[in-house]
Amino acid sequence: MRIKSPFKDYYDSVQAMGQDQGLVYIRTPKVVESDAFCQESWQFFDINFTGHHVGFCGKFYRILEMRVGYDLETKSKFFTTFEAVDAEVRKTVKKKELRVWDGTDRKYVNSWIRWSRRATKGNINSFFNPQYPINSVHLFDDNDAPIIVSGPRGRGGKESYYTVNGSLRAISFAKIKDPYTAYQELMMWMSNRAAPFKPIPEMSNDVKIASKGFDAHSFRQPKKKK
Repeated sequence: MRIKSPFKDYYDSVQAMGQDQGLVYIRTPKVVESDAFCQESWQFFDINFTGHHVGFCGKFYRILEMRVGYDLETKSKFFTTFEAVDAEVRKTVKKKELRVWDGTDRKYVNSWIRWSRRATKGNINSFFNPQYPINSVHLFDDNDAPIIVSGPRGRGGKESYYTVNGSLRAISFAKIKDPYTAYQELMMWMSNRAAPFKPIPEMSNDVKIASKGFDAHSFRQPKKKK
C-alpha cells in the first residue's frame, strides 16, 4: 500500500517492504466541527492534562496528554495507562501536592475539587476506565477514513472538533501500535474498503426448488382419467 499525504507519520517507513503498490491511502487531513466527543481536560497545580480519543481502523483508544507549566512551548508527554500517569505525577509534584493527589489531605482535597476541572486521581483513572464506551464508530463510515483524532474544546466548551486522517506521531500512538502493526491494519482496512464483502443474494423459491432437482411439475397431482 502506498500513502499519499502532505505530512509524514511514524508508520510510513513500512511502505518500503514491498507490499501491494496498487492500493493507495490518500491521507489528507480534514477538520470537522462536531460534539461527537466529550473532550476532557483537567489541571493539577501546574500540571495540565488533556484527554484524546483516537479512532484507528474501526476502534477507539484513549491517550492522555500531560504538560507541566504554562509555557505552550513545553513539550508534552503522552500516556496510555493510568499507572504510567500516576508514576509520572509522583516524580513531578511536591510531597504536599502528592497528598492531595492521593486524597490523604482531606481538608485541602475538599477545597481543591470544588473546581470541576481540577484533576484528581479518581477522574484521571476514570478517563482510562470509563463507565461508558465511546459510541462514535460510525465516524469511520461517515468520513470514509481509518483515522479519527479528537481535538480540544474551545473556551466555554464550544468549538469542539475532530481531525480526519490526522497525525498519530503527534500524540505518540506508537505506544499503542508499533509501526509494522499500524501499517498492516491500515492496509487491511483499505483493502476491505476497496473490495467490500458482498452479501449472497437470497434465492427465490423457484430457484431453491430447481437447485434440488425439481421442476414446475414435480409437486402437481396427475390428472385422473375419467
